[in-house]
Amino acid sequence: MWAELNITEAGVSIAPITERPEAGLGMEEQKIRKKRYLSIPAKEERVVLTPAEYEIKKVGPKAYKLAQLKKKYDDKVPAHIAIPFNVFDRLIDEDKELRELIEGLPFLRNRDVVAKRLKEIRARIERLKISADIQATIIEAVKRHIGDDKRLILRSTTNVEDLEDYPGAGIYESVINLDRQDIFKDMLRVYSSFYTE
Repeated sequence: MWAELNITEAGVSIAPITERPEAGLGMEEQKIRKKRYLSIPAKEERVVLTPAEYEIKKVGPKAYKLAQLKKKYDDKVPAHIAIPFNVFDRLIDEDKELRELIEGLPFLRNRDVVAKRLKEIRARIERLKISADIQATIIEAVKRHIGDDKRLILRSTTNVEDLEDYPGAGIYESVINLDRQDIFKDMLRVYSSFYTE
C-alpha cells in the first residue's frame, strides 16, 4: 500500500493512494516525488511464515535471503520458519506503558536518558507474556517444518539489518543451540536486543 504524506501550514495528512507513485514518471520527477511518499507494510496476521511465504516487509532481509538460498540450495540450507514483525507488535500492544516508552524514544536528546530508557524497554520486553495460542502455533510450526530432533537457532531479522548499504551484522541477539524449554524466553531476549544502545 502506498500513502501520500502532505505537510502544510494547516497540518499533516496521510492519504492512501492506489498505485505506486513513480508509475509513468521520468527519473528526475521520481527523485522529487519519492521524498513525499511512504510505503506502508501490509499487516500480517499469521504467527509463523514458511520460506515460501516470506516477504521482506514481513520478515526482514535476513530471513528473506535465507529463503532464497533454500530455493537454490535446498539440501544445504537448514529448514527454517519466520515469526513476522506483527507478533512483536502484538506483544508490545498488550503493554500500553511499554508502547509509550518506545514511542517516546525519538524525542529524547540526552544520551544518558536514552540509555536508561533503552535498558527499561529491554527489561520490560523480557518480562512480556507470550499468549498460549501464539506459543502453541510456534511449537507446532517448529515440529512440522523443522522437526523435534533438530537443533534450533533463534536469530533476529529486522528491517534494518542485512541491507545493501548497512549490514548491521551482530548488533542484535542470536541464540544458538537453544533449549526448547526456553524458546519463548529466548525469543523475548532477541526482541529486547532491538533496543540496544
